[in-house]
Amino acid sequence: MSRFLALVLADARFPAGSHAHSGGAEQAVDDGLVVDVVSLEGFLAGRLESSGQLDACAAARACVTTAGLGPGARLRAALDGLAAALDARLPSPAARDASRAQGRSLLAAVGDAFGREARAAIAELGEGGDHLAIATGVAAALAGLTEVDAALLAAYHSIVVPASAALRLLGLDPVAVAAGLVRLGERCEALAEEAGQAARTGGQLPAPASPSLDLLLERHRERKERLFAS
Repeated sequence: MSRFLALVLADARFPAGSHAHSGGAEQAVDDGLVVDVVSLEGFLAGRLESSGQLDACAAARACVTTAGLGPGARLRAALDGLAAALDARLPSPAARDASRAQGRSLLAAVGDAFGREARAAIAELGEGGDHLAIATGVAAALAGLTEVDAALLAAYHSIVVPASAALRLLGLDPVAVAAGLVRLGERCEALAEEAGQAARTGGQLPAPASPSLDLLLERHRERKERLFAS
């Protein structure tokens, strides 16, 4: 069942609210930084090495923590600490807000889809579970997935959301966009393995800086007209 639930969580049709976000792709398109499949793939690769790497590590840590502690005060405290560490590595308020909005939507959908026990566990998380990466790790643990699975879901999410947004914004060839995602798959898997190892050994979250992405997200939030929330 866990493999099936992994597919559900990775499916863009799962109602986790991510369809309303572009991960900075809308502003990148508006600024002329993403104009075609080639420039989109470069943008996605950059996201994967920055926010994707951070989210993968946070998701893996949240999965290990949730599976190890179970619901209760200790888990709330641990996730609050993880959320604080994640906040410290996200200098953009827009990035933090988008992460928390998507995380809350994901947990709400997981609670409804996974049943009463999942809803009860999620209700005890507190605000520490709101970040998308942390929510992904919690959801993975509730689905019986491993920390590497959680990290892979987070890494995949970091590129599939902006890819989908750019596809709609630019009318790109969907086959070419899909091929670009496939080319990034090997790096996604490598990041997931590294994140899983770090989570198992208690390593610190990385701090990959991406000032250009932070600026895109901040400028996007100031726009009066936009199709996406981020």
